[in-house]
Amino acid sequence: METILITGASGLLGKNIVNLIDKNKYNILAPSSNILNIRKYETVNQYFDNNPIDTCIHCAAFKDVMD
Repeated sequence: METILITGASGLLGKNIVNLIDKNKYNILAPSSNILNIRKYETVNQYFDNNPIDTCIHCAAFKDVMD
């Protein structure tokens, strides 16, 4: 079974993509930013080392919150 990593799966686009993919056909990895911080090279490297990923769909975005 092919494994798909979806970054930003808690956002609008990512959620819709997760819902569209057939979970009987693909293994979906949709980690939160607490588990996979894509801004830290070491975290990303370790995540890819620990998970066999065939495809990555990148939907994550940097959210700049202004006070």
